[in-house]
Formats: sequence, C-alpha cells, structure tokens
Amino acid sequence: MDTKTYVQLVEIFSTLPHEDIREAWEMLRNRYKSLARKSMYNFGVGAKVQFKSKYGMMVKGVVTKINRTTVSVRAESGTSSVNWRVNPAVLKKQEETAEV
Repeated sequence: MDTKTYVQLVEIFSTLPHEDIREAWEMLRNRYKSLARKSMYNFGVGAKVQFKSKYGMMVKGVVTKINRTTVSVRAESGTSSVNWRVNPAVLKKQEETAEV
C-alpha cells in the first residue's frame, strides 16, 4: 500500500464512530478470509513456498500439509527444520534460482 492511500485510510478511520469501525472490520476480515481460502488452492503438498515471518525475515520451505485454515510449511535452517503454520494468503511460490 502506498503512503498516500495509507494516510487517506487513517484520516477516514479516525473520523468514524465505533459502530462504523466495527462494520468495516467485519468487511475486511471476511475479505481476508475469502482471499486466504482462494489462495489455498494455489499450493499442494510438496510445493516450494516462501513468506515473510512476523519478524520480517524471508522464510523458504516446503508445504507438508493443507489444513482447514492454514498451510503447514517445513523450513530448513542449517541442520534443523522448523515447522510453520501459515495463513495461505501470505504464501508465495518460491522463486527458482539457477544452480551453478
């Protein structure tokens, strides 16, 4: 989202009464859930994916399971592996890099 749009949204939401904010929240939440459900079909078990963690680091891994609301991803880090449960809306297919 660009800065101009963000500033406009902040101005709009700062003037809304509580009930209107609650209604807008419900609409946004439903839209987010809808996008997550649609994007879940883009990935299958074994697919190589990537996502940005809540700490801002890029995580790359392999889909191990498709759950009802999340996708389980196994990320290899050094000699160990870490399992993540990720909202499918934040997953992207891993960019292929040419190996030399």
